[in-house]
Amino acid sequence: MSNTRILFWNCQGVTRRRLELIDFIHQQKIDILLLNEIHLTGQRSINIPNYFTYTSNRPQVPGHSAGGGTAILVHRRYTHQHVAISTSSLENTTVHIQVNNTVLRLVAIYKRPANILLPADLTALLDTPHNTIVAGDLNSKHQLWFSRRPNAAGSVLAHFINSRNDLAVAAPVTPTHYPNNSNHSPDILDIAIIKSNNIQYHIENLSSDLSSDHTPIVLELHSTSASMNPPEPTHEVDWAAFQSYMESVSHSPSIGSTTNSIDSAIKNLTTLMSNGIVCSTSSIVHSDHSRVLPKKLQLEIDLKRRLRSRW
Repeated sequence: MSNTRILFWNCQGVTRRRLELIDFIHQQKIDILLLNEIHLTGQRSINIPNYFTYTSNRPQVPGHSAGGGTAILVHRRYTHQHVAISTSSLENTTVHIQVNNTVLRLVAIYKRPANILLPADLTALLDTPHNTIVAGDLNSKHQLWFSRRPNAAGSVLAHFINSRNDLAVAAPVTPTHYPNNSNHSPDILDIAIIKSNNIQYHIENLSSDLSSDHTPIVLELHSTSASMNPPEPTHEVDWAAFQSYMESVSHSPSIGSTTNSIDSAIKNLTTLMSNGIVCSTSSIVHSDHSRVLPKKLQLEIDLKRRLRSRW
């Protein structure tokens, strides 16, 4: 079997993002979707052609709009089964799927910011002999997965992971959340907890491809441990333009002998280089991408890209 591509994403309302999501999974050849903050109510679900859907909708409070909720969408070529697991501090949807002749437990997860993360809930989700991937927005920050600084939930999660020898964290090194509030900084909130000794994977943050303020993360499971071709690039850097940018700005500050002055010089140069790469990077349009999004939707995505390039 070929590699399995899993998307996990905080979509902030799946219904209004359905068209762009269909376009994205077609372009990225996604096999399984782990979604959170789907914002569905009652028995409502989401229909994506060729995918079976399982949802766990948050009960709606009268007088309030829908919020939270998780969902898993599995391509019809996979054998799969829904598994009901009760958790109190986390919202989850869980399935068992057959991948490369083994059973894999997949969990779409969401933790509300106000909830205290309970280790017992993590144990319940991971209490299986099968390889397991728990992925989503845990609103947990810790340096273990490259967050800027820890919060209470992140400390609980890091301690839980470090207390076991069968768990690892898969996370991108770039922010997965770009808050609309300018007083808050981008950070890494969307991660995967992997229970396995033999899963080979590649993780990629496709930070400019969808319009939620959370970025879509693709976790590709390798069908073999042999060397793999790198994933098809979605962006490219014009290095000649980067060189011109660096030559046009002053990046040779006077460096003193103190630790602070050296740190400041390094920080300034790093900032200039980061800005230069952003200004010199463009999206790659692949020739086999035949779908065209509605103009209004494409404008919304383009706006998100421009805003993120300023961070």
